[in-house]
Amino acid sequence: MGLLALKLSVDMFDELTPESIEIARALKARVDQRADETQSSIREVVELALNGYFAHLDRETEVRSTAYHEAGHVVVAAVKGLKLRKRGLRIDQEGSGIAYYESKQKDGSSDIGEDPSRVASIVAAYAGHHAQARFYPGCGTASACCDTEQAHDLENEMFSEPRVQCEKDAEYKKQSKELVNQRWKAIEALAEALLAKPLTPQVGCERRWSHQCQEKVITGEEIISLLARHGVSATLVD
Repeated sequence: MGLLALKLSVDMFDELTPESIEIARALKARVDQRADETQSSIREVVELALNGYFAHLDRETEVRSTAYHEAGHVVVAAVKGLKLRKRGLRIDQEGSGIAYYESKQKDGSSDIGEDPSRVASIVAAYAGHHAQARFYPGCGTASACCDTEQAHDLENEMFSEPRVQCEKDAEYKKQSKELVNQRWKAIEALAEALLAKPLTPQVGCERRWSHQCQEKVITGEEIISLLARHGVSATLVD
């Protein structure tokens, strides 16, 4: 992770609670002072900031907020033509979640110009936070740090000029937010369908306590059917 990308990611923490802002400021100072900061040590401090943020949410709100976050990814991914995966969507009792869909990852390209698959992946990545923020306006952006990192990595591959990167990043965020608002009914329906699922044991879970290995799952097939009822067509792959 480059220093510029780290600074951009760290800036997100300005929207956190006062307690977490202090942690974020400490992280900013470390990044400013030490260009050789390792990714692992950065992640340790990021996790502390995230813990401070989530401590201000009750568990039910945290889980529901995550469901809307992941549903936002999936719906906008489908709208942008990205294929969904059969594993679908899942959230656990701790408020962690994951959405399975085809998304472009960085591959070392440089200054290739605007690439449709990268743009679609960036817009879908930002949709998680936009959906979560619409459901819970006070959520801040800490929960989207990995999504932002992915977006910046892909933008860096498309555009070498920092000014262009910033302009395009703002454009993609705007497009993502607009799509979330336009497709809100589908996002809401998917999130609520996921939340209505029973908790089931996670396969291969190695967490210490058994209650941490329970999750709610909605399959890719179920997602395709639900989205079709809301006017969103999607393609499914393994």
